[in-house]
Amino acid sequence: GPTPPPMPNPPPAVQQPRMDPLMASLTRTDPNPAGSQDTSEREKRLLVPALAFAVIGFSASLFMTITSMDTITAKIQQTTEVISQPPVMNKQYDDTCRGLCSSQDQQLEDMRAFMNKFAKSES
Repeated sequence: GPTPPPMPNPPPAVQQPRMDPLMASLTRTDPNPAGSQDTSEREKRLLVPALAFAVIGFSASLFMTITSMDTITAKIQQTTEVISQPPVMNKQYDDTCRGLCSSQDQQLEDMRAFMNKFAKSES
């Protein structure tokens, strides 16, 4: 009998690349939700107190800086004076021991005596 004509090869199915679930959730684009107008209104209502709080904080920091300017200036001047003075060299050297005090000759003799205990005696 007659054989049917060969079927053309169907194009390979396009496979979606497998993506990490976190990346998929971060890069997902949702259509605008129905309540987007309400959301932006809520955001505006939250933004006003946040901005007011930031302005009050900034104003308070400026006020504190201005009122304590004398203290800041005095500390800067004191630091500058200390830095600009040459170092004072008032070292007094004496023969007293400071730090680790030892007599090397005595230690070497003690070490020699200790090591000679283990030395093979010549007979």
